[in-house]
Amino acid sequence: MSQVTLKNRNISQGKMKSIYLEFNPAIHDIKGNSVRYECLNLEIYTNPENSQQLKHNRAVEEIAETIRCERYLQLVRHDYSFLAKARLDEDFLEYFRMNGDCHGAKYQSSRLHFERFCKGQCKFRDINASLCERFRLYLLRAKGCSTPRKSYPRTLQVHISMHSLALSILPIGTIFFLKTTQHAWKR
Repeated sequence: MSQVTLKNRNISQGKMKSIYLEFNPAIHDIKGNSVRYECLNLEIYTNPENSQQLKHNRAVEEIAETIRCERYLQLVRHDYSFLAKARLDEDFLEYFRMNGDCHGAKYQSSRLHFERFCKGQCKFRDINASLCERFRLYLLRAKGCSTPRKSYPRTLQVHISMHSLALSILPIGTIFFLKTTQHAWKR
């Protein structure tokens, strides 16, 4: 299990300390890069000279501890969305187009159905387990998903489309959700 530790380092010629989180072992972001630290942009006085600076230190340390606890709970739940803050407002459909089409016809089909489902608009922040469940139901009812007699059963086609979507970008927690509910898709 990952540990999340509060650490600090001297800044401003030793008058202030910057607080950051350390993840041990390191966790991996969406691109597969190893992430060991998260800067919290919080600062405390190294040697508080009066009661106001001491109050400031206590308040900031309390905030930092709250953030540490939140990160720990997110890691326990396999929710790594905090690693992708900068990408949350980017267009997921564009990412799916750029990275999914090179994997073959099943990915392209999944993308086209997902674009229809989202009506052409979907940001990274919109993707969660609820959206995946609605997309699964959409695939089960979609007219373009009809199957020939000797082809895969419809539920397997839905599973392949959902798997394509999950592999393209979803956070690990959502992929875990998909894996735990896949037995329901085979009905």
